[in-house]
Amino acid sequence: MATLADRYLPRRAVISADAAGDHEVVAPVAGRKLVVVSFMVVNVDGTTQQVTFKSWDGSTDNGDLDGLTAVTGALGLPEIAGGVLPFAEPMFGVFETPRGEGIAVELAENAEVGGMLTYVAVA
Repeated sequence: MATLADRYLPRRAVISADAAGDHEVVAPVAGRKLVVVSFMVVNVDGTTQQVTFKSWDGSTDNGDLDGLTAVTGALGLPEIAGGVLPFAEPMFGVFETPRGEGIAVELAENAEVGGMLTYVAVA
């Protein structure tokens, strides 16, 4: 059985944030939904941190991201420097956005995280 990555061009994005709040990861793509097939988030500081992935319609309000909807629950990172939260589901995808929306990540705390995700844009 073919995976999503076999049928569509996989794309990658960097996750890099160090302040509580919402941060853009992937800009919206007109007419396409973004299906994340893998991600890895690293707790750089080793302090308490929760990450929530959100769909984002591309709107902003005074420079802040607006028009967000959670597509995952809050994911707790291991409380050690370098603690990694990896996840992959190449057959069906981990989560997806509605058509025409991008991907954002919300940090619960002012603590640095880094990482990456792989996604495909499907009609």
